[in-house]
Amino acid sequence: MAENDRSIKMIQNLKFVNKYQVEKDKLIENAPYHLNIIDEVHADENAHSRILVKILQYQEVNQYSNLISFLKYLDIGENPTNPKIHAEKNRIDATIIDDNYAVIIENKIHNAVDQDEQLKRYVDVVQLKGKALNKIHVLYLTRCGEKKPTKSSFPDYLRDKLGPRYKGISFRHHILPWLEEAVLPKCRLKDRELISGIEQYVDHLKGMFNLRKGFEVMNTQLDELLKKELLLTDDVRNNYIIVKNRVADMNSCISNLNSLRDSLKVNLRKEFLKKLYDKLIEDDTGWQCVSAVHKEVNVEDTSAMRFGFKNENYKYYGLFFSIEIQNRERFLCGIFSEISDAKKAVKREIQSKFKEKGVTMTFNDSNWVYLNLEAYVIGDCKPAENIYDDKWDEIFTVNVDGVVNVFYKNISKVFIAWKEICTENKTIDK
Repeated sequence: MAENDRSIKMIQNLKFVNKYQVEKDKLIENAPYHLNIIDEVHADENAHSRILVKILQYQEVNQYSNLISFLKYLDIGENPTNPKIHAEKNRIDATIIDDNYAVIIENKIHNAVDQDEQLKRYVDVVQLKGKALNKIHVLYLTRCGEKKPTKSSFPDYLRDKLGPRYKGISFRHHILPWLEEAVLPKCRLKDRELISGIEQYVDHLKGMFNLRKGFEVMNTQLDELLKKELLLTDDVRNNYIIVKNRVADMNSCISNLNSLRDSLKVNLRKEFLKKLYDKLIEDDTGWQCVSAVHKEVNVEDTSAMRFGFKNENYKYYGLFFSIEIQNRERFLCGIFSEISDAKKAVKREIQSKFKEKGVTMTFNDSNWVYLNLEAYVIGDCKPAENIYDDKWDEIFTVNVDGVVNVFYKNISKVFIAWKEICTENKTIDK
């Protein structure tokens, strides 16, 4: 019964949102002319992270004045000395890595679902860079402050250890007022590009929060529509309860929609991998679907954390050709081998032999000799760094065959080189 009530509420919420959006679209047609580049390109979470990082990277007389202002505004008691400020590095939305402290910023402006152990993993990554836990700050950045990290993403013990170094902040109540009150007023007149960029971003955020001047009439009309639909009265306390409950219902609906979206995302990647497998097996019947390189599975298991393909028809030093989407992120194509000093020497040799064939392979302290992730280019996209990243959803939706062809072409180039290496060195196959 409870599940049925939940489904009914979700349908009601979707109808409510649709009615609101239809009315809003009508009002926008009669709204004052307004041009904001960020509005027009429909900035996603990654774009917001890059914009924030770009603002923080600004230097004035060898000082990171915006970063200093940011840390002060959020009451983070750290002083920048030699900060490295990055967006989307190590899969973290934004990071500030300095000599004596680090700041992790997780951006949830569009209410993306928390991944299992997401914040914990990010803290682990920064610790591996040599930062002690007591010098790491975590900022959970949401749209309006309503979203909180799940315990599966951010375990209680880690929250307790971080203490006040964890902060929940928002674009509405922190980033926007910081930019307006602390950054723009202190920009130098000669910094025209910085001023222009920040003004556009401030205007974009104001549009997101219905704060733009000139749009008051439209926003008032939308408020009246909401009041009518929610049956609000003159009873302020009761109105608050009604709106609070509806927000909770809508957040639940959004959570379900995000889960559905994630499921569809997995199916889009499954379609890509099935088509890629079909093309590979047309050329060589030796391809086999695997999980974690060795465990044989079938093509329906594409959602496995380390799904891929192997081909054992050609071996060198007992090693064979493998493809793996590592932890549902990086697309690795090349040769896998367990780490050992002896195997490191073999992998260096393999890397050298690939180079002789005109194929540049990456070799580091991982278990792989693999094709550089930037080799897979579709337009402006380089999806091999993280196959499941939201920002690649569009290319998997509208051009999956094009994506398959790019990956197939690169894999074939490496595989042909590998076959030649193995054929020329048969006596070393053990």
